[in-house]
Amino acid sequence: MIPNTNYNISSVQISALPIKVRQIEGYHKGASAAWLQVFDSCITPAAGAAPIYQLPLNATAQFAETLQVDDVHFYEGVFVGISSTEGTWTVSANTMDLIVFTDTTPLATNAVGDKTTAVNTLQVWSQATGAASAKKLYQLIVKELLGQTQYIYIASTDSLTSQPNFLAVLPANSVVKYLFGDGLRPFSKVLPSTTNQGCTVWVSTASGVGLGVAPTVSVNAANILAITN
Repeated sequence: MIPNTNYNISSVQISALPIKVRQIEGYHKGASAAWLQVFDSCITPAAGAAPIYQLPLNATAQFAETLQVDDVHFYEGVFVGISSTEGTWTVSANTMDLIVFTDTTPLATNAVGDKTTAVNTLQVWSQATGAASAKKLYQLIVKELLGQTQYIYIASTDSLTSQPNFLAVLPANSVVKYLFGDGLRPFSKVLPSTTNQGCTVWVSTASGVGLGVAPTVSVNAANILAITN
């Protein structure tokens, strides 16, 4: 088991990628009772979100939960925090010392975009940034907002006028999640990937776009969240 230790916190993102949790323990420092809540999420959950697991916390007391017999698999990520309300996420001012034991060491990641802002395009990183480092896309989450079938495109350029690479169909009113294993380095069909190492994601009502033609994008078409290194 891999211990992930944090001191004097109220919440923490343990992993922003899929992982298994085997044990949770710590010391609740709050002077009032609360709830330790665990979410299958790669970012901080929205207020009112329901956890997949929670544990009552007594005031100034130790807590522990062993999951070794049946590891809990988190498919998007692991967020752990103290909530002042039972059953729904409400940020608490209480703090704790926390150890979460996982099956592997979580990767250091960054979140770009979110699950609430309506957009049609997300620049995950620029060509200039990608050219100077080994940037990778680990996870992509897209929610359709307009109630119509759309299409997800991705390319290694900063401009929408370059021909993108088709990624997937985005069904109406759906949420799609893609994991790219060791990470995806987007490539361009127009220019060599050695000179174009950015990452731009967008959604379009068109099922195909032509060379050098800007794709037709839908205003406020989706929520787009990317997890990178």
